[in-house]
Amino acid sequence: MDSAKFELVTDFIEKPADGDCPSYVMGYWRSLAAQRMTFRKLGLNLDFHSGEKFFFTDGPNWSCKWNLHQIRRLAEKSGFALEDYWTNEAEDYGTVCFAPVP
Repeated sequence: MDSAKFELVTDFIEKPADGDCPSYVMGYWRSLAAQRMTFRKLGLNLDFHSGEKFFFTDGPNWSCKWNLHQIRRLAEKSGFALEDYWTNEAEDYGTVCFAPVP
């Protein structure tokens, strides 16, 4: 892989705070030219168009930014309820506990 032919991109996708979808960080490599990557040991060739994105993960997002409203909605849609939650003082991160709704 010629890393000079790719650009590392990180985007912050902001969603409305009162909506059901979280904001998230998306990272990917963007091909700067039409090219072929060869993985000899795997016997695999991958062709890229100029501008094509190569994601790090299965799906576009790898760091979701949920707020409490969105976490409650996620639980409701999944048949659960928010039992309890904890955040640090700055509310930079947290842990949630879901319970099944009978």
